[in-house]
Amino acid sequence: MLIPLLYDSIVEDGACLDVFLVSIIICVFIGVCLTLACKAPGHLSFSQKDVYFLIAILWLLVALFSATPLFLYDGVDIDFVTAFFEASSGLTTTGVSIYDDVGSLPDAINIWRMVLHFIGGVGIVSLAMMIMPNLRVGGMQLFQTENSDKSQKFLPRASQIASVFVLTYVSLIVIFSTLFHMSGMSMLEAICYSVTSVSTGGFVIDNGGLSSYDNMNMEIIAIAGMFIGGITFMEIVHCFRGGFKKFYKNQQTRVYTKLYFGITIFILVYAFIKNGRNLPLRTVVDLIFDSTSSMTTAGLTVSDGSYFSPLFRFMFIILSTIGGCVGSTTGGIKIFRLQVIWTVLRVNMKKLVKPYNVDIPKYNGKTIDDNLIASVLSFMALFVISFIASIFLICILDSCSISTAGAAVGACITNAGLPLNFMMNTTINFTDFNTYGKLILIMDMFIGRLELIPIFMVLSSVFWKR
Repeated sequence: MLIPLLYDSIVEDGACLDVFLVSIIICVFIGVCLTLACKAPGHLSFSQKDVYFLIAILWLLVALFSATPLFLYDGVDIDFVTAFFEASSGLTTTGVSIYDDVGSLPDAINIWRMVLHFIGGVGIVSLAMMIMPNLRVGGMQLFQTENSDKSQKFLPRASQIASVFVLTYVSLIVIFSTLFHMSGMSMLEAICYSVTSVSTGGFVIDNGGLSSYDNMNMEIIAIAGMFIGGITFMEIVHCFRGGFKKFYKNQQTRVYTKLYFGITIFILVYAFIKNGRNLPLRTVVDLIFDSTSSMTTAGLTVSDGSYFSPLFRFMFIILSTIGGCVGSTTGGIKIFRLQVIWTVLRVNMKKLVKPYNVDIPKYNGKTIDDNLIASVLSFMALFVISFIASIFLICILDSCSISTAGAAVGACITNAGLPLNFMMNTTINFTDFNTYGKLILIMDMFIGRLELIPIFMVLSSVFWKR
């Protein structure tokens, strides 16, 4: 909170100075009380059960604290649940907003919203891996819980992994901020749109988003930022260390790249034929932008979707459900899990035809562990159950249609944050949901961002039994 506080006191007129000062005092006071109350002598040892609880409570507390300045700001009259919704959307990089007029918000509030995207993109768990070693807590368990693709662990200590992750993330933001600034944005705008692109977040600081600039170069820069944000960050490090050949050797990265370009080419060819073989360059860039935003679950749009055919809407929803790579800033199911499921299905189908053949499922040349298969299948089952249950609860508690509830839940549980009018013909937005609907959607955001398992583990009765 010091970043928007300093900006508001130095650059602006200090209109939000009291908002962030009071928020900092509240957070520091509660933080000190919790530290003193939970302080324990000697070495702390966390079980796997403790790690699940720590991850869930960490995200919840940070979201609650983050909502404080949004709630205290009196320029827009919102209740705490609505402020909690906005903060959760920022931290989980979902990017759906309850503000109808973000352009009228003070710069300090918009900066705070982008800070939430930055924290969410880099991952609170990654930050914890750098802080907890200093508190005598080993961090490798947290890394295993946050990222189920264990092949990404090529550094010996969790703190080193987190350090490289953060350094890569910050470097990308600096690069894209420079590019946005060179294309005509102010430095503040450039940093904000760089953060929302690389973090695949979706928050904007103008009512029209990038479309308000009417600058094709900016859209191309954002496309590159979102695409890179969908790649496993450790693979980006591998690219710097071993070159593009080693980077592309990874099975997940290869499928992500092929799927991205394949879908993009299909959309462009279909649009070209559909529009009588007349497709202006600007329309081409807009379509690539929207498809990239959908696949990387960024939620940024440069159109309202009014000219989309039903096929385009369906494909964008499917792309946002799939998401990017494990270990990236994207949401969704993730390509790695779909690869595991496809590999296991293919092996089992071969066994049905040739039962005496020994065929072991492999990923990147390594045998897929049975526990990993069970984890992926559990994830898929919980994803479907959560999706259906959330739609059912919102329809009952908020009295909205099934299609509206489905679009809202899909946008939140995949952390895609696509606007409702982008996915369907409607004038409803997330502001129109009542308190119960918003709380369910908040839960969906956290379920999606924390990969489902930690939340369901904490909520299960088995977790609390001795």
